[in-house]
Amino acid sequence: MGQTGSGGFDTGDWCWHTRQATPCRVVERLALWGEAAYRVWLPSKNAVLRARAAELAALASVQPTSGRDLQRLPEGKNTQDLISVWTLEPLQLGDIGQGILPDLILYQGSTYEVEHVEPWVNHLGVTYYFGIARKVVS
Repeated sequence: MGQTGSGGFDTGDWCWHTRQATPCRVVERLALWGEAAYRVWLPSKNAVLRARAAELAALASVQPTSGRDLQRLPEGKNTQDLISVWTLEPLQLGDIGQGILPDLILYQGSTYEVEHVEPWVNHLGVTYYFGIARKVVS
């Protein structure tokens, strides 16, 4: 599980290195002075370097929610303030009865809560996750 659900990345996860502005893959998870740190491989530079947790972000595509996507939501839930998210990392829905909180997505300065998730497998057998998230009003 990647950052979306577990609070950190695992070995093998793909993510975005914010300081280097490039995708990277986690090679090793480290605990340095009680904080998570990582050794990541940057394919664009063919280099392995150490990264702080704050320098890594989930690798995803965020798009406006289309009318077809809105049909996936229950009636009354298909309103504005929604985004669609495609990612390699599983997205978590909330379950109040079991005390599970939904994943939160920070996008353009606003927080969105995941409300709908569907796995999608491409022709190469790679599983992507499609989610719809609603803007959190505070």
